[in-house]
Amino acid sequence: MTTLTFILDGLIILLLAVAIGFAVKLNARLRRLSESRSDLEQAVVGLDGSISKAETGLTAIQATAEGVSRDLDERVQPARTLVEELGFIVERAESSADRLERAISQSRTAIAGEEQREKEEAERFARILRPINDDDKFGPRPAEAEEPRSRGAALVRALRGMR
Repeated sequence: MTTLTFILDGLIILLLAVAIGFAVKLNARLRRLSESRSDLEQAVVGLDGSISKAETGLTAIQATAEGVSRDLDERVQPARTLVEELGFIVERAESSADRLERAISQSRTAIAGEEQREKEEAERFARILRPINDDDKFGPRPAEAEEPRSRGAALVRALRGMR
């Protein structure tokens, strides 16, 4: 049995050597994990500090934004009032422009009618006066034809002014 005891003792020694090797590897890994954990803790502490600074910065930005918003509202409100007033003024101006345009159109129509009536009266007056001034049997020359009409129109205007 001595041989069997040697074999079993050898097998136990071999198994113990393998177990010791695994224990050494496990110890090295646990040491690295522990070192990583301290690095991770430092990273978490740094991240926590950064988050705190970011929160402080966001609070300051939010306060600034609220202040700027109030200032902007204070400046925009008079502008809104002016926009409303300008809209009212533009509306009134458009209405006045439309009335003015209609009045101009009506006066142009009236002037055109008046000029046409004056021209017709001047032509009638010229026809009435023609036999009196008709020394030329062939009719007035073109340059002379305009003269009685303008004199006639002037006479008609003068007669109207006397009314």
